[in-house]
Order: sequence, then structure tokens, then C-alpha cells
Amino acid sequence: MNRVFFTQPMVKLLTVVAVVMGFVIYVYVSSGLPAPREQDRIVTRNGTFSIIKPRGWEADVRYGGPNDGFRERIVLTPQRSVGMETRITAARLSQPPNMDELLSRPGTLRGEFQSRQAVLTEKRSRKEYSWWAIFQRDGQWYEVGIRLARPEDLPSSDYWPFLTSFRASALPQPATAPHSLGQFFGRCAPSAWPSSTQRSPRPA
Repeated sequence: MNRVFFTQPMVKLLTVVAVVMGFVIYVYVSSGLPAPREQDRIVTRNGTFSIIKPRGWEADVRYGGPNDGFRERIVLTPQRSVGMETRITAARLSQPPNMDELLSRPGTLRGEFQSRQAVLTEKRSRKEYSWWAIFQRDGQWYEVGIRLARPEDLPSSDYWPFLTSFRASALPQPATAPHSLGQFFGRCAPSAWPSSTQRSPRPA
């Protein structure tokens, strides 16, 4: 059986190749996203809501029922990823959230999303960072969120214009309870969460 011996020059060459590949992967992962394009908007088949996907990402539209917790969900992921997959999601909930239980969770605060009242949750761990907003539009309850490998200042990030590209359509009849977030916020302490303001997206 032939044996392959790694000579010192070969080891050096392999080391250089590994460093170059690592740098290429780092640049790819850390590169910013171009500005959202309306032509990349993903809409559910019944037109209930939509969100713009970043270029080079894939969209998976899923449909559920009362037992699934959502009626429609759009999941956006990069076509190519290194390490933990980044994910942006938008969903129409099948039931109104239990606000008392929701607001008692660690990392959950009242705040704003798209300049309107919302419940915002942030979770951090050594392996991932996630953030999501639960809010109401015309009697419907929605959730928009993101999962990342590390924490980000989302309102200042390239992801924010895509999260805030969420758009809901007016439906003839609410699928979830039509009560307002205001009644829950009235009995909660003011949020320490920063106001969510849109940044100017990166030019295409």
C-alpha cells in the first residue's frame, strides 16, 4: 500500500491554502446585504402577508393550522451558509398570544416594531442569538424574527430593512382575537428597549 508523506513544503502549502479559504469564508459570511428589492418580495398564496428576501436567499412558505401555532409562515435562509444557518421568519399566528405569560419571559419587553406597539423578545446563548416581535395588524397577530450565530445591533444592521419590509394585508375577518396590545401595555412598566428606527439601506 502506497503511503503519502507530508513534506515540510507540502505542509506549508496546505497551511496557506487553509488560511486563504478561511479568509474567503470570513469575507463571505461577514459581507453586508444589498438593499431590499420589491421584486424579491415573498407573498403567501392567500396574500395575507409578505416580506422581502435578501438576494441569494431561499424562501420556504409553510401552511399550518390551530395546533401548529401558525396559519402561514415564511422562512428565509441563505442558499449557502457556513456554521449555524441564519434565518428570518414571518408568520401569521393561529391564536392570540397569552400576553401575561409572554411578558413574564426573560428578555421580553414592550416596545415598537414598524413604529407601532409590539412585544419584543431577545434571547442570547453561546451558540446563537435570536430576536422576534409579536404584534397586531387589523385584528391579526403576527410574528417576525431572526436567528443569528452572534448578537447584532439589529436596527443598525443590514438585516433590519428586510425585517421591516414585512407587510400585512387587510383581511375581511380576524383569524385571531381582535383585542389591542394597548390594554396589555397599560399595566406594564415602560420598556428599556430602544426605539426601532429604520436605517438607510446599503445601495445595491
